[in-house]
Amino acid sequence: MILLPLNPGTYAGRKFTVRYQTNGYYEIEPSEQGFSMKYISLEAPVEKSFEDEILGKWLEAPVAFGAFEGEKLIGFVEGSIESWNDRFRISNICVFDPARQHGGLGTALMNRITETAESTSARMIVLETQSCNESAIAFYRKNGFSIIGFDLYSYSNNDPERHEVRIEMGKKLQEPSKGIEHEKSISCRHRYCADPLRGGNFLSGRGHCGKGLGRRELRTSPVSASDRRLFFPAVQAGKVSWPR
Repeated sequence: MILLPLNPGTYAGRKFTVRYQTNGYYEIEPSEQGFSMKYISLEAPVEKSFEDEILGKWLEAPVAFGAFEGEKLIGFVEGSIESWNDRFRISNICVFDPARQHGGLGTALMNRITETAESTSARMIVLETQSCNESAIAFYRKNGFSIIGFDLYSYSNNDPERHEVRIEMGKKLQEPSKGIEHEKSISCRHRYCADPLRGGNFLSGRGHCGKGLGRRELRTSPVSASDRRLFFPAVQAGKVSWPR
């Protein structure tokens, strides 16, 4: 097995399907005091799947590395710097063959993209997963990531009922050498973005307004002067109980 950079001209836009099995999910409950998160076991394992593509057009100057066995692509990882807030987002990490998902290939891919992130101005690496993807959450925690926020309605209005709530995870890198410009250091403060009870996510720093955008369509951009006028009063954070 060898890791090589992926040529965008060859791989950009290539579709793939992710399949995984889950034995439970994390139930996230908002309340007036904050949030709670607890693991719920399922009576029987459930198969999950979703489709995606390599090096999507929405990514900002992405880089990607593939794991090859001969000429066969058996896994890949991709990510890009979010220049507006100096974070590096891993948009995909995937091992195509389930039989190889516990053989160190995923860790090798994670190490390679981490090295890339560390070579940029990024202060943090972030990524998303879902509350039902317990294997992914465990893998990211093993690699130094922790839960930094969630969005109750990122993919649909039925995410909590489907047990597929978007979870943001992150890992700090070095502190930036100088402070980020104020315009780039704040998340969108539209009420529907910042209020978790309405599906927003002030905890994750998800950036400029993602209203009406789907899972893979979320854009980030600097906050404009008009947005600053909508800057809502400081949120009094409640207690958050994360499972360990």
